Amino acid sequence: MKKHYRKVVKINNKISKRDEFDKNVLNYSQTFDMSITEMEGSMEIASKSYLNAKNDVCKKSSIKLKTIKRVY
Repeated sequence: MKKHYRKVVKINNKISKRDEFDKNVLNYSQTFDMSITEMEGSMEIASKSYLNAKNDVCKKSSIKLKTIKRVY
């Protein structure tokens, strides 16, 4: 099932290269027809989100593999 996202959250931090980051966020939001919401934060927010998404994908892949093994 496809999820429909409507917003891109742009996390302002001291690490990112400002001009390049702004351009990438704008390009992404336009490509997927999303609005941009800005907030202050650190890379910790992005890291946790990435790890949560990665773990979720790995869990789903593991469940599919177990199901496939049972079929054969």
